[in-house]
Amino acid sequence: MVILYRKLPPVIKILNLYLYHFLNPDALVKPKDKKPKAKLSLADLQDNIIATINERACNLEGLSTKNTSIEALRKSTDSVFAEVESLKTDMKMVKSSSERHDRQVAELQLKFNELD
Repeated sequence: MVILYRKLPPVIKILNLYLYHFLNPDALVKPKDKKPKAKLSLADLQDNIIATINERACNLEGLSTKNTSIEALRKSTDSVFAEVESLKTDMKMVKSSSERHDRQVAELQLKFNELD
């Protein structure tokens, strides 16, 4: 069975490989035999347990430092958000006062034009 892989979509390639292995029992990979566990002495077992505990403790320390940095990042983003909100309110006030001044200037120009 000859298959031109260049012309087939990826899904078809995967299905063809699956069917090839499913229909061809010689192509199947046989599971490896499990190795018997070595008999560990009590001291070796304790050392393995201590090493595992130390490794997990280091991982927890790393997670806590990441959590601390995330907390600091959250605080800084909260303060930036508060600043942006105050800038928005300030800009609204400036816009309204600018519109009010523009109306006053327009009224004064009309009055000036009437006097001429």
